[in-house]
Amino acid sequence: MLKKLRIPLLSLSLLTALPVLANAEEGTSSTEFSVRAVPQKDASINTEQSMSNSDVSILTISDPSGWQSRGQYSNTVYVGNTPRQAIPYQSGVNWRSAGGNFKVEFTGILSGNSFTAQLMEYDADNADDPVGQPIRIDAFNNTLLAENISGFVDDTEAEFYVHVYNAFTQDFIYAEGFD
Repeated sequence: MLKKLRIPLLSLSLLTALPVLANAEEGTSSTEFSVRAVPQKDASINTEQSMSNSDVSILTISDPSGWQSRGQYSNTVYVGNTPRQAIPYQSGVNWRSAGGNFKVEFTGILSGNSFTAQLMEYDADNADDPVGQPIRIDAFNNTLLAENISGFVDDTEAEFYVHVYNAFTQDFIYAEGFD
């Protein structure tokens, strides 16, 4: 019975991979991305190692999970939809990303508190772009995870920040960006 299922499962996996491979071959950037809130322990990336008979590729990274910090900043999140606070909030300071996946880990959240976070991409030439939909962050689901965001890269990098607002209770929080 298992032998009969192997071919359809293999065919199904190839069919789901073909659209991704077709886009990669055409050189077009995918605009499909996702932004979601997850517990910090679930916000990891999968790295794959390519091996052949003659060589072994070794990926060297300083963080065992594969994420590189782009800096930690803080600000106050207020009750209601205004004022919306930006993190990082200093003029000209943003988290820089080469694309792929990006995450923001929030810490210092009061127990029982939650707030809305909207990832934004800074654009010096025109209005900043929201990345995905706003999401709710709390002490358990404290990580905003944005996947497949390469479409937001201008020239060589994207510049991200988050708007935080609509807290249950006014709170002073920390946010650290990772690329």
